[in-house]
Amino acid sequence: MSDGKLLLCAAMLHDAIPPFPQNAFSLGVQEDLRDAWALEAPCSMLRRRNLLTTLLIALPWALLLTLWHQYPTTHYLSLLRKETDENVTSKALLNGTSALREEVFPSCTRQQQSIGATPKIIQNYVYSRPPPWSDTLPTIFVITPTYTRPVQKAELTRLANTFLHVQNLHWVVVEDSPRRTNLVSNLLEKAGLNFTHLNVETPKSLKLGLSWIPSHTPRGTLQRNLGLHWLRDSFSNTAPPEGVVYFADDDNTYSLELFEEILSDNFNKPPHFQAIAMDGKTRQEIGGEIGIDKDKDESVRESTCMSVKLECMEMMRYTRRVSVWPVAFVGGLRYESPKVSPAGKVVGWKTVFDPNRPFAIDMAGFAISIKLILEKPHASFKLEGVKGGYQETSLLKDLVTMDGLEPKAANCTKVLVWHTRTERPTLVNEGKRGFTDPRVEV
Repeated sequence: MSDGKLLLCAAMLHDAIPPFPQNAFSLGVQEDLRDAWALEAPCSMLRRRNLLTTLLIALPWALLLTLWHQYPTTHYLSLLRKETDENVTSKALLNGTSALREEVFPSCTRQQQSIGATPKIIQNYVYSRPPPWSDTLPTIFVITPTYTRPVQKAELTRLANTFLHVQNLHWVVVEDSPRRTNLVSNLLEKAGLNFTHLNVETPKSLKLGLSWIPSHTPRGTLQRNLGLHWLRDSFSNTAPPEGVVYFADDDNTYSLELFEEILSDNFNKPPHFQAIAMDGKTRQEIGGEIGIDKDKDESVRESTCMSVKLECMEMMRYTRRVSVWPVAFVGGLRYESPKVSPAGKVVGWKTVFDPNRPFAIDMAGFAISIKLILEKPHASFKLEGVKGGYQETSLLKDLVTMDGLEPKAANCTKVLVWHTRTERPTLVNEGKRGFTDPRVEV
């Protein structure tokens, strides 16, 4: 405010003050009051004006910002919820599971609809367990040796999450330990899988890393042999089931396609073949669906399939004797694989390390018919006199010859197993400054 305006205000206030009685004392007081009011009134008016100006500027902006934040957020959330519901429904239909269930509280709905808000939605996710057991589908017995280490639980958890999607799978977990540990026991019980938990400790004199022992025993040999012994003991007095035995180490990664049957067609397939499904059906049932007489022998059935130009890529579950396929990240290569002739026979091995081995294959690259395991009770992994890389050969040579191998995974042209090997964690600070709590399971 300018000096002229201040003087004008002071004059107006001076004239507005009522007169006091005319004496010496009253005249002095009157002059003092007029001077004080003349100074205080302009300052007070100035402060009120500044406050009013601030409020008039700040309030509209605050209101605009509030509305801007509220409306776009509500609109975006409603669109996001709609998109999420559509995606969940489509995924559920593709996976054959029930869609996401939504429940709306009536009381909340009435109240919120009256004020124009989005109704409250409670989402119940349906968690699935392993597919139901089928009486006609062959069983896959998976033998997994494991040992105590920082990443053991993580490895087994990843493996269990894969097996949960495989129908008719029995997991045989064998610990390299003098006793079954609580960590593995609790994990198996919570996984929801059909399992058998065993243990056998490898003697220290047989473990790797002891350079003064001429013949090393690869890790997991005793554990795999115990798994085979359990199978033979379990079905010694009963009819063996249809199925296969597979050795799945806990540091590998497995595609679901490895365990499931695929009926594919690289040719022109008649229309009614499009509806054929493999789930829970035997080879005879499938043959009947495509018009192949179930009474005919296997050679006639195979030739009939070829005559209608139907390619049957049967995966490990229907192994007759021993089936084989490629494995990635082994032998210093991107992958190792059996060599398959145009006639569909295994004729050699695509590997750099000792390709002249009778069975130059990784432990994760083959499956064995359980009937063949039971027919050959003495077949096992050898402990002594076996060079590195010959463990697989020590078992397979007692079960099958090269001519009896069955190439899977599209004639060994697809990689469905990866020897990934989880990186060992760096725990250099563990135990320092009180950062160790042995009660926490990792």
